[in-house]
Amino acid sequence: MATNAYYKMRQTLPFILLCLMLATTSVHAQTDNKLMSGIRWLQQRLDSSAVRSVDPDYIEVPKQPWRIISRTKLNMTDVKTANINDFQQNRYLVLLMNFDSELGASSGFWVGYRGLGLGYAFKLHKNSGTNFTISSTGARYGVNLRWQRYRAKEAHMELAGIVNGEILADEEFDEEFMTPLSIRTLFANGYYVFNSRRYSQAAAYNQSVIQRRSAGSFLVGATWYAATIDMSAKYNAAVVAIADSLGRMSLRQANIGFGYGFNLVPARGWTINVMVMPMLSVYEKVKRVRYDCNYDLLYDTEANPILVDDYGEWNPETHQWANGQARKPIEVGGEEIDWEGTVDTWETRTERDVDAFKVNFDARVGVAYCWKRYFISANAQFNSFSYGSENNMVNLSDWYVRASFGVRL
Repeated sequence: MATNAYYKMRQTLPFILLCLMLATTSVHAQTDNKLMSGIRWLQQRLDSSAVRSVDPDYIEVPKQPWRIISRTKLNMTDVKTANINDFQQNRYLVLLMNFDSELGASSGFWVGYRGLGLGYAFKLHKNSGTNFTISSTGARYGVNLRWQRYRAKEAHMELAGIVNGEILADEEFDEEFMTPLSIRTLFANGYYVFNSRRYSQAAAYNQSVIQRRSAGSFLVGATWYAATIDMSAKYNAAVVAIADSLGRMSLRQANIGFGYGFNLVPARGWTINVMVMPMLSVYEKVKRVRYDCNYDLLYDTEANPILVDDYGEWNPETHQWANGQARKPIEVGGEEIDWEGTVDTWETRTERDVDAFKVNFDARVGVAYCWKRYFISANAQFNSFSYGSENNMVNLSDWYVRASFGVRL
C-alpha cells in the first residue's frame, strides 16, 4: 500500500508542479499587465500636463520625453554657532565657532521622464559627503528634495571671557577635532509659478522644457530644512564644555516666501535664469542635548583652589571617581594632564524650543544651452537659515555649483 501510494505521488507530482508554475506565471502576467498599465497612465498624464497650459511661442516641449544627465557638483555647507556659557555669577564665556565643511566634489547622474526624475552623486574624495536628490517639475510647480551628509574636521573659533560686563580676554584660533563633527542636512522646497504659460523655472535647471523667448514670473515658495550637528564624541569634551555643555543639536524649520524669476533668451537655444526669494520661517523647533564630563575642563583655581590630589580610578557606571567625586578638576594653564585617555561623557538633559519669524534667503542662477537632442547647463544655488535662542544661535549657509551634460531620448 505504501509503495503504491509512493508511485502514485511520483506520477502526480510533475502535474502539480506544472499547475503551480502556470498559476504563478498567470499571476505574474496579471501583475506585469497592471504595472505596465500604471506606467502608461503615468506617462500619458506627464505628457499631457507638459503640453497643456503653455504658450508654444514662449515654451517648447521636446518630443523626446526621457533625459539622461551626467552631473558634476561642488558644494559646501558653512555652519556658524554662538554660545554663551554662564559658568559663574557675572562671569561668561562667549564662544563663536565656524564649521566649514571641506569643499565637496561629486559626480553622478540624473534620469527623468518629463519633469519627474531621480539623481545620485558619488563623492570624488573621502570628505565630499553624500548627496541624494529627487525632483518633480510641471508647468506650474516644482518640488525638489536634497539630502546631504558630511563631516567637519576643524573650526575657526573666537573665545571671549566677560566678567561684570567687561571683556577680559579675547582670542581667535583654529581647532582641529580629535573626532570629526557629523553634520546632516535635509532640504525640501517647492514653488508655484504664476505666469506658467510663458515662464518655466525648469528650463534652466533640468531642461524638461526649452524657453524660446524671454519671460519672467512671480513665484510663491515653501521650504523645509532639517539639520543635525553632532560633536558629542568624548574626545571633543573640551569644545563641548566651552559650548555650555552642548553636544548635539537638531534643527527643524518651515518657511514660506515670495519671489521673482526671470529667463533671458539672448539667442536661440540659450537660457539664463535668475531667481530670488526672501523667506520667513513660520515654524522652528530646536532640540539641544547637553552632556557632562568626568573632568572639570573650565575649573577656576583662583576662586576654588584644588584641594584633592588623589581621585583614583573612574567608574563609568556610577559616573564617579574612586573618591566619590563626579569631576576631576584640571587647572587651566597648570601641569599637563593626559585627560584624553580616561575622559568619559554622557547625556544629562534635553531641551526643546519652538519659535518662528526669522528671515531666510533662497537664490538661484542657471545657464543652459540646447542643440538637437543634447544640452549643457551650469547652475548655482544659495540658501541661508538662522536658528536658535538667546544663549545658542546657529546660522547655516548652504551653496552648490553644478555643471551638467545631457541627452534626450
